[in-house]
Amino acid sequence: MLSIEFFEKNIEELKYDISLDMSQSLTKWLTAVIYDAYSEYPNSEEIILEKLTHSFSTVVQARRIISKSGDLHLDQIVADLSCLLHDIGRFKETSHNEHLTEVSGFDHATYGALIFEQYVFSDFPICENNKKVIAETIREHGKFEYTGNNLYVKLVRDADKLDNLINLDFQVENSSAVLKSKGVTKTVFDDFLAKKQIISSNIKSEADFIIFLSRWFFDINFVATTLLLKEAGVVNTIVQKLKNYEANDYEIGEIELKLNSVIDNAIDGSNSTKSIY
Repeated sequence: MLSIEFFEKNIEELKYDISLDMSQSLTKWLTAVIYDAYSEYPNSEEIILEKLTHSFSTVVQARRIISKSGDLHLDQIVADLSCLLHDIGRFKETSHNEHLTEVSGFDHATYGALIFEQYVFSDFPICENNKKVIAETIREHGKFEYTGNNLYVKLVRDADKLDNLINLDFQVENSSAVLKSKGVTKTVFDDFLAKKQIISSNIKSEADFIIFLSRWFFDINFVATTLLLKEAGVVNTIVQKLKNYEANDYEIGEIELKLNSVIDNAIDGSNSTKSIY
């Protein structure tokens, strides 16, 4: 069984790699949350480390969005902390072996906001002074839609999606073991075209899962995020994967058209911090 020092060392290395400002109390608390989840389910080492890497990668993607925007004026430390902690409830969720609330019955976002609010970071005033703002980002980041005005929430939602979409290979690899069907399920395709929420129980194939992730394009807040997706060639990657997973030409064409229209709208936008929809 791994020691708590193992996880603390991983956090320290990831923190150093991206020059992240974290106090000692925050580092200790994050380590404890992760280790508690691991201790309860020792077989979860791999997925816990993957979630930890994603948390730090989301910080990097948020910084890219801010830089690309040019006029998105946010406190960098608050933005970094909001991204770092957005999935803090995911570590506990390893017990349910599911990432979707409707399947597991465990709402990682609500739980994460709760445990964050309950802890006092006495040596990190900026964290304490912005606790309500950061807690809202944790609570709201995973919902189907967000209609509030907290720019940190919008940033986290975009950075989270950006990191996952530019790492599609990893996402599909993690899902392929349980998705046995081929081609595209009609309900999933129809819901995508209608820009509706795709219910996880309807996802039967790897192609369905790719479409589920592609649905995120309709929930991008900042033009800068969409431009970064374009630069990464995400639409082309999605199209190629749909071909590999036996979607038909009509389905692929419609999905490609919808995704490219989001990018075209972003390019035509005059304000990089303006919501696309």
